[in-house]
Amino acid sequence: MNKPEFLKILYLLRGTNYAVHVSANPYQAILPSSRTNGFTPAYTARYTAQLWNGTNGVYPFLTDTNQLLGVNLPLIREVYPKTATLYVPDMTIAADVDRDGVVNFASRTDRTYPTNPFTFWINDDADTGSDDAAVDLEPNAGNLNSLTAAIANLRDLEDFARLQLKVEGLPAYFATNGNLLTKVYLTNLSGNPSLRLFRAVDNTGSLAYLTNVTTATAQVATTALGVLTNGTALTLPSANWFATTSNSLLLPMVFEGITTGRCVITFGFASNTGPVLALSRPFYLDLKPVTQLYEHWTVGDNTNTDWTAIPAIPTRTADSPIFNDPQNTNGLDYILFVHGWRMDPWERRAFASTGFKRLWHLGYQGRYGLFSWPTDNTTLTFWDLSDKSKIQNYDRSEQRAWKSASGLKYLLRELNKEQTYRVRVLAHSMGNIVTSEALRLYARETNLPLIHTYIASQSASVAYAYDAVNPAFVAQTLPPFYYTTPEVFGSFPRGTTNQPFFTGMKSSVKNGNVVNFHNVQDYALSSPGTWQLNQKTKPDIGWSSILVGTNTQHTFWRGDTNSLKLNSLDQTYEIYAHIAQAQSKALGCAEEPTHHIQGEIGGAINLFNSPFNYKDNSYEHSAEFNSINMNRRSYWWQVLSTFSLTNNLPQP
Repeated sequence: MNKPEFLKILYLLRGTNYAVHVSANPYQAILPSSRTNGFTPAYTARYTAQLWNGTNGVYPFLTDTNQLLGVNLPLIREVYPKTATLYVPDMTIAADVDRDGVVNFASRTDRTYPTNPFTFWINDDADTGSDDAAVDLEPNAGNLNSLTAAIANLRDLEDFARLQLKVEGLPAYFATNGNLLTKVYLTNLSGNPSLRLFRAVDNTGSLAYLTNVTTATAQVATTALGVLTNGTALTLPSANWFATTSNSLLLPMVFEGITTGRCVITFGFASNTGPVLALSRPFYLDLKPVTQLYEHWTVGDNTNTDWTAIPAIPTRTADSPIFNDPQNTNGLDYILFVHGWRMDPWERRAFASTGFKRLWHLGYQGRYGLFSWPTDNTTLTFWDLSDKSKIQNYDRSEQRAWKSASGLKYLLRELNKEQTYRVRVLAHSMGNIVTSEALRLYARETNLPLIHTYIASQSASVAYAYDAVNPAFVAQTLPPFYYTTPEVFGSFPRGTTNQPFFTGMKSSVKNGNVVNFHNVQDYALSSPGTWQLNQKTKPDIGWSSILVGTNTQHTFWRGDTNSLKLNSLDQTYEIYAHIAQAQSKALGCAEEPTHHIQGEIGGAINLFNSPFNYKDNSYEHSAEFNSINMNRRSYWWQVLSTFSLTNNLPQP
């Protein structure tokens, strides 16, 4: 069918308006049907001033500039000919794709393309709490946060990202006078993606929902706008639009992913009874489980691998992605997290995922990984002496930590092949035994650095093993009120001399960048009935240390017949885990005003002080993985700063 003579193919600039002369009935029934690039909705073109612009139909708004009709409407039904204004709105969807902290509609770096979608994680965890005691619960099919239509709590907000709609070149009354509906469409490209939208409480669409407790509390109280799924338009009330100027409208939202997949999102306007009048540029989105956004390497993704069965070469877990080679310089940066004691496999992932999310929200765009090892687990606390098996649980895990070091050394060597000195390690609690020993083992092979920086956070390793001089001596307060084993952490025999066990470790780190993130009041490390009590009650049942003759020489034994020697690496690990008593504090709480740890330690960050404010609550030993983003943002920014990764990132 030929187009009517009065209908011309025009190309007009989005976001502008034009004076037009309307000289025919806008309800020409003979105009052809049109689709926008194959996406729904399909609608019949019934406008005199319809424009064709490549494969995207632009459906403009007409307004009666001479006020001949008395009411401004997007369609004109009255006397012809007359003069009207043709609006060609620029309708865009954007997110903080470049992660600079701002959703910038004018920047192409915040737009998406089929080959460069905005990637975010689905909300498939079980956050609970809105204060520093907030934690992840073990997720199951019935407790995932995304299963409910409400935002669960302040912690849940770190599983939300911003999504904003903007219209330029259209008077505000078109969207706010109630005659037009905002329709949002999701078209599935792969998988089965879906997401839930909430109106942002901040009209500027800032990050305040993640950084400000007052704003976050208000955001949690909002009601969902609805769920966006394939093929079903979501209608948004016109009251959600915010007029930024007389001809510019913004609809700021936050969203959570519900199910995974790739999709394209568009929005348009429609009258209460008519077809869509305009359609936005497409926005491409890829929703994934968060564990698909970082790598996971392991020497035991369980809690029961015996130390003798721990491999020297780690493997990827089944749920770990395999990434292509880095495509830019940011991709050469790698943060590897090493977890601590008493963690089930799901908890290791929960801690790693929390770290990934909080770094992501700060703008970090490098790679991230988890190294896991087979720590034991128990629901009981190891310092309750009514059951000696609890202490065995901790010390059994410590022996596995020592043995897991070879696997971590192998992994760091492999990661370092991509780009020298770009790997950074963040180890927590007992994970510092794994990391410190891996770096010491590497230092025995070469003087060349292996990694860029090592952060020892709340380290549950013996301070004397790094520095035999500066840490304070801790007296034995249990009968017989003296230590029954020799001090072999700060005075480890090597040849004709004695040295701190980790001597040489810092040579594996560029410029000796080993930084102690410490808290003198750390509950798990400094309380008399925790880590220190475990050390004072060694040797464990089944192990012993015997003074030889009248001199100061000791022998170490497993049972009555198995003599253990410090010149055997595996036997040293066993002695450290089950026999040798530490006579200093743990590294993570040993730094004090009169005791500055040096030796293998190159710097210190005091988590007790502002802005971190870690204190002596039990949950604060893992505070950076617990709590809410607003309260722990400073910790993760300090991590990036210590790792020299804050250049070009927005200030928190």
